Amino acid sequence: MNAYLNLCLKNDYPNSWTGIFRIAISTFALVQILVLYPNILEILGYNGYIQWLISERIFSTDTLPHIILLASVLKPYGISENQSVYLVTYFYLFSLIGLAIGYQTRLMAFFAFIAHLTLINTANLYAYGVESFTHLSLFYCIFIPKNTFFSLDKYYHHTAEDFEAGKILLFILRIHLCIVYCTTGIAKMGGDQWWNGEATWRALCQPQFAQFDLTFLAQIPWFSKILSWSTLLIETAYPLFIWYPKTRRYWLLATLGLHAGIGIFMGLRLFATIMSLLNLCVWGLDLLPIFNKKAVQDFS
Repeated sequence: MNAYLNLCLKNDYPNSWTGIFRIAISTFALVQILVLYPNILEILGYNGYIQWLISERIFSTDTLPHIILLASVLKPYGISENQSVYLVTYFYLFSLIGLAIGYQTRLMAFFAFIAHLTLINTANLYAYGVESFTHLSLFYCIFIPKNTFFSLDKYYHHTAEDFEAGKILLFILRIHLCIVYCTTGIAKMGGDQWWNGEATWRALCQPQFAQFDLTFLAQIPWFSKILSWSTLLIETAYPLFIWYPKTRRYWLLATLGLHAGIGIFMGLRLFATIMSLLNLCVWGLDLLPIFNKKAVQDFS
């Protein structure tokens, strides 16, 4: 197994890639919750846009934690429903800060995972791709070796990072991303809209997504077709060309370009950011001179 992993990851990453992944994901999640914080009661509150009675009965999953469960426990002690919302939010913020600085890394990652699960189950109607991939990333953070570089755990315990665990985690994440992109592309191939370009045109011109007036694309259908076909190619061929070292750089740039387009032209900036971070952390750091092995060894 070890020989196979070494072959797959040969000349790829500094072993300390997990530290960069931990910081990137926790920082992104921190920015996301801070952006939402001014409207947190409208999104998650008892009498928010979607009342708890509705979200619990219709949109949430019964087997997963909901803030209403916490509120029912705390209410006899004088803590209101909205205070329970803030309590979960502050707990989430605290765990993300702990994860970012690498203090009790795995425990903080677990706390962040549970808190995020509670938040998205409470506001299930608002959740979309960015929540799914943030949750996925926090789950993987639970298995990050404790003593990654740029972490307080390593500073205080002075123990070496578990390089083999980092290699295995990287390998699994790469397989996971390959499955996600390939299956997404294959699913899109099942309908005519991605072949005739209509899917791209609709995505770019829907009022809730459109950032610019691109209705003129209806007059040049071949351009919409090229965009749609390019998306299908990038996603379905992702496992093949991203894994092969000689084509990885180009496919990574194409994938980042795809997500940049989603962020700029559809306004899904948080989704574009989390997907770009995942791709950069899992595939792209070894392409940057600043993250070569010698540099990371000097840092750690």
